[in-house]
Amino acid sequence: LHQRLTIDEMIIPCEARMSIIQYISNKNHDRGIKIFALADAESGYIYDIIPYKGKENGGGVEEEGLGARMVNKLCQGLEGNFHILATDRFFSSPNLCEVLLSKKIYSIGTVRSNRINFPKSLVNSTKDRGEFNWEMKENGISAGTLIYITNFYL
Repeated sequence: LHQRLTIDEMIIPCEARMSIIQYISNKNHDRGIKIFALADAESGYIYDIIPYKGKENGGGVEEEGLGARMVNKLCQGLEGNFHILATDRFFSSPNLCEVLLSKKIYSIGTVRSNRINFPKSLVNSTKDRGEFNWEMKENGISAGTLIYITNFYL
């Protein structure tokens, strides 16, 4: 397992009549079994997967959301190794970024500006092409008007 990892959702095409079949209109194969995968960004190999079986009852903090729960489950066993995890806006949030940093996992990804704890000063700032603002918290978490969030710096 290399240092750079990524988490994303994917659809395994399936037309069978099963309760776990999902429909996602913006995917190439819009109907099938939805899975969340942790992959090695350098080799492309999938390290772990979790199939989506529908809404879970209990077993997690409701405020986390599905994306954060999947990231926490997929990152079990990676704590303390300072992996760099790339995620898209479905998974990323300022709170998740802090949780991962406390587990010694760096993260970087796009984030929705309406997420809880996203800096309000960056939400409505307008910039010309090529310009951006960014803000850093005391714990090293930063966000910018390019709508990204990271706890990793070169």
